Amino acid sequence: TDGEVRDYLRDYYPSLAKGTKGAVEVGALSVPGVAVVTVDESEIAPADGGRLIVYVGDVDGRSNAALEADVETELPSWSAAGVLVSVEGMAREEVPLKLSIYVESTLTERATLQESIKASVVAYSETLGAGERLYSSRIEAAALNMSDEILSVTATKGGGPWVIFDYVDPSSDENAIRCDTSSITVEFVEV
Repeated sequence: TDGEVRDYLRDYYPSLAKGTKGAVEVGALSVPGVAVVTVDESEIAPADGGRLIVYVGDVDGRSNAALEADVETELPSWSAAGVLVSVEGMAREEVPLKLSIYVESTLTERATLQESIKASVVAYSETLGAGERLYSSRIEAAALNMSDEILSVTATKGGGPWVIFDYVDPSSDENAIRCDTSSITVEFVEV
């Protein structure tokens, strides 16, 4: 009957997007409080354990047992049948940065620009999921986009002497790299 076909189609089309990596990400992000999701397929082969690891965290790159439990409850609606899904929380890994901002001597609004630069770098770091790299080129681009009066930017990382870097890998798969405004030093260099 027409009613049976309508019921079938109503149930069929929403099921098409289920079971994919993207669907699992969307499912985890649908849980209130989850802001960042990383789906790790490295152990999906039976020889590797046959599981899909889903790292979840809030905007600060942190998680807790309640958030993980809520995601575990939600994901069976989104994952493929027969696939073991392991939900694990993210841990925040802070990286101190120093940005050398090269400007002409005519730049006047340095304090406001400094805060804007820090905010843009923090916003970039908040997009990183567990195990994802922090790239110096993205940091430098975020800073450059804050003003046409910035000529160039050099990013260095701390934790000892300041070192120029291409990227920073998290120290563990479940870590999400974050930058905080208090851990970012901005220095203006006149050229």
